[in-house]
Amino acid sequence: MVNTMITAVCSILVTVCCWSLARRLYKRFRHPLLNPVFVSVAGIIALLVCLHVDYDRQYRKGGELLKSLLDPAVVAFAVPLYRQRRKVVENARPIALAVIIGSVVGIMSASGAVLLLGGSREIARTLAPKSVTTPIAMKLSEQIGGEEDLTVGIVIVTGILGAMFGPEFLRRLRVKSRLAVGLAVGTASHGIGTARMEEEDRPYNDDEGKAASMIGMILNGIVTALIIHWIMLIMGLSVPQN
Repeated sequence: MVNTMITAVCSILVTVCCWSLARRLYKRFRHPLLNPVFVSVAGIIALLVCLHVDYDRQYRKGGELLKSLLDPAVVAFAVPLYRQRRKVVENARPIALAVIIGSVVGIMSASGAVLLLGGSREIARTLAPKSVTTPIAMKLSEQIGGEEDLTVGIVIVTGILGAMFGPEFLRRLRVKSRLAVGLAVGTASHGIGTARMEEEDRPYNDDEGKAASMIGMILNGIVTALIIHWIMLIMGLSVPQN
């Protein structure tokens, strides 16, 4: 019991230290490749490999404790949404249409690319829910015949890439609306992208982009859950019935 507690505490300290260092690095240089999530994840993986630490038996102990903090964090999402409620209501129709299109494109582009490149049907199903938050993606992957563990990894990579390059890419396309940028980032890269939008909002002293990203993340999860089975059927990726 004592060894388990020590292991958990050490895991938490390593995670917090890596995250703090990654944040400081990003604040100093402000480069997309120094995204705090990417840097901290890469740093932790490097430490585990170099020190020969078993993830399941040792490091994961502290991760379970940190995971318990997700529930109050999700509840806290209501605050920026409430502050931006008027703008959300005013743009309800374009928001709904954008998320539906984004959901369809997200599913079909990932699965379609796998099929075009000669990948297996199982991998195509695995990538289908890549743009929704992890718990939803895992369940959907199981239902449509994908690999749950691989889906988790793909979801995290999708979120990191969206957070690193999403806002800059949209600015290159001359998208100036912060609502549009936030909605696109949240729809494509869920919670990790939403964390990036919090950084984008700081110069404006509000949370318009973050609120839009949260809406995109939430609605995309709902829409994807409703349509993914139909899209798999259309693409010929439905799971064979035994």
